[in-house]
Formats: sequence, C-alpha cells, structure tokens
Amino acid sequence: MKRTLSLLLSALLVLSAAGLCGCNATDYKNAVALMEAGSFDGAREIFRALGDYKDSAALADSCSFSLAKGALEAGRYDEAADAFLALGDYPGAKAGYDDARYQKAKKLMTDGSYAEAEALFTELDGYLLSKDLAQDCRDRMLENTVLGRWISDNFDASELIAASLEGFADFVDIDEVVAPYAEKLAITMRAEFLPDGTAVITPDRESYTTFFNASRELTREAMLIYFEEVYRYQLAMSGFTLEDLYAELGVKDIRSAILQIEGIDVNDIIDQQFPEELLDLVFEASEEAYPFSVSDGDILISDDEGDTVFGYDPDTDTLTLDGTALIEMLGIGDVGLTYLFHREK
Repeated sequence: MKRTLSLLLSALLVLSAAGLCGCNATDYKNAVALMEAGSFDGAREIFRALGDYKDSAALADSCSFSLAKGALEAGRYDEAADAFLALGDYPGAKAGYDDARYQKAKKLMTDGSYAEAEALFTELDGYLLSKDLAQDCRDRMLENTVLGRWISDNFDASELIAASLEGFADFVDIDEVVAPYAEKLAITMRAEFLPDGTAVITPDRESYTTFFNASRELTREAMLIYFEEVYRYQLAMSGFTLEDLYAELGVKDIRSAILQIEGIDVNDIIDQQFPEELLDLVFEASEEAYPFSVSDGDILISDDEGDTVFGYDPDTDTLTLDGTALIEMLGIGDVGLTYLFHREK
C-alpha cells in the first residue's frame, strides 16, 4: 500500500511540475508576442510575474526602456525621466534620463519659464548644448530685469573739457582754468530699456545744459588767456609789455586787442563752437531708440557705429557703462570714464 501511495505522489509531482513549466512557457511566449506588438506595459507585467524564468527580468527592463522612450517622444518628460532613472545602469538609461530633462528644459525655455529652464540646463552640466542654453536663459532673464528707467550718478566731465583744450596747453594752465567750473561740469545720464527691445540713452537736460554753458565760458576764458600769454611772450622778446600794446591799439582788454590784430571776435568763435542749436541737436539725437539685446551677460545697444555695452551687477542692481562708448554714441567727445546707473524711482 505504501509503495502504491509513493508512486502516486511521485506521479502527481511530475505532472504538477510539467504543468507549471508549460504555464511559464505559455506566459513567456504570450509576453514576447505582446512585446513585439508594442504592448510593452502588458508584456512587462507578465515578464515580472515570471521572475527568473529564462531572460524574463531582462525583457521586463527592455519593456520599461521602451515605455520610457515612448513617454519621451510623447513629451511626457517628467514621466520619462522617472522611468529612465528607475532603470539604473540599464544601457541607454542614463542618456535617456539626461535627454528627458534636456527636452523638458527646452520646452520650459520656449514657454518663457527661463529660471526653471536655466536650473535644469545647469544641472545637465554640459549635456549637448545645455551650457549655451543655460546662458541664453540667463540672458533672456536679464533682458526682462533691465526693463525700465535708469539714472546715472553725476560724473565729473572735467577731463572731457580739459582734453578739448589741449591745443592751448603751451601757454595756458588747463587745470587751473577748468577747476573753478568743476561743479558745473557734472553730467547725469538717463537710460530707458523698453519692452519692444529698444533702449534710449540721453543726458539729463538740466545737468547737460549747465555743462554746456560752463564749457562755453571756460573755453572762452582759455582762449583769451592763450592770446594774452602769446602776445605777452612775443612782446617781451622785443622789450615791450602788454600794456604797451593796449596803449598803441587804444584798447583796454585782450578781446579788443585780438579783434584788431587777428580780425576775429572771440565771442563769435565761441558761438560757432558752442551754438545754442547744438543743445537741441544733442537732445534730439540722444532721444533716438536703439535696439538692445543681451549676450553672454552683456547688455548691447546697437547702432550704425557698433555696440555700446552695459554690464549688470545683480548684487547691487546697478548698470555700468564705459564712458568712452557713451560719449562717442552721443557725439560729445572721447574720454575714458565708467558710469554707474541706478534704477530711477
């Protein structure tokens, strides 16, 4: 009896094992068919249920990879990134993860979410064009940051005027002539960056008018001193004085002497060099709007002569501008200074 039961149990075990093997084989075959048909989700569930049967685990990962790729292609970037990340060291998973984040960042950038896009591009640390695109995002954010009105600190334009008087330097102490006018030679600049992508840079009308009039007066003074010292020098060589010249010409001042000797009126020369109309021309020219853009953190204002470059300091929320470019842009000289702009309140 025991022998019969033993044989019966053995037979049942063999049949059970054969049945199980047949079930696994069928499920495996069905999963492969689903996988080949593109039904990766259903195939993956069967492969996972099959555990270590044949290469089920590897094929389950393959299905997961295909599902992640599908999510990426469909623009479901967060889903794709999570799926690729879950695959660990699976071949292509790291590249897929990076690409999902890269494509998400590009979409954010297109939608104008520059801060989020910049953060993602920066995290990607050089993947494809992520470094350049991160900078592009920062540039676009800076374009928005600078919008509005800015005003510069008063800057001393004495150097500008002193440079224009160098022709008198052999007989005139330029610094001595300019010094009394120093307070009137301060110019304030204004800048406005507009949403249409243009910018206007103009001198403050009050400060520039004061500067203009002071420049007229001190240039007139320098010219009179120049002629006076030249005449004095030439007369001394012959043993005469300036007073002797005045007596001979019947005049009482250097301006009248110049008029008789040179046939020119210093005041007329000054009017020619500093015509009142020049003020209006300066303001009209400076009110023209120029296109502006941001590239690699520099704010570029472009005209026919080239680019004027502003720098931006986010810590102090200030703009800096090379004075040479500004002065050239406004057509009022050439002097190397740096100007600091604050937001106008």
